Amino acid sequence: MLTTPEITSVMKTFSFIRSALFRRISLAFEDNPEIQKMVDHSNPQNANVETYTTKLLRDRFSREDFPDHLQQLNDIIREFQPSLIVNRVRSKKDLMTGDNLVKLVKKFLNVEVTYLGYIIESDKIRDSVDEMIPFLIKDPNSKPSENLQKIIGDLTNTDLQFVKRDGRILVSKQVRLSSGWEI
Repeated sequence: MLTTPEITSVMKTFSFIRSALFRRISLAFEDNPEIQKMVDHSNPQNANVETYTTKLLRDRFSREDFPDHLQQLNDIIREFQPSLIVNRVRSKKDLMTGDNLVKLVKKFLNVEVTYLGYIIESDKIRDSVDEMIPFLIKDPNSKPSENLQKIIGDLTNTDLQFVKRDGRILVSKQVRLSSGWEI
């Protein structure tokens, strides 16, 4: 998931995560029209506010005729683990966006979101777009490039570094091994 620090973007990202989760729940129980109706929030005027959060949905499963499906619901929620990147960060306040959104999703949806990091706002990115050259290649030593290299490294479990020398881009990659041993 990619968002920006603006409040409307954060709200839409939360809604998207919630919709994706509820869509998974809907698909898992597609043969049960009663559950379908509980999780269908596609029309806000017909939406069931009693099932807006996963806690409320679990309560309804327990109270109603679906206690035998509660474990399946819990498994779907536990296995849903989106990742998050915050783009166009300009201030220290903007840096808090990722952590705040992770907490919001945990509180209302009981979903673990992996916060991968952020990319700072830079005129160099805009220049790269205008020149149609990826900013990671145009200026691999810029702060946004470093941010992106860290995110890519975390996703691929490598230490990735782009270096520009004599007009050429060199890529250094070291694979991080995870043995589980503390050294």
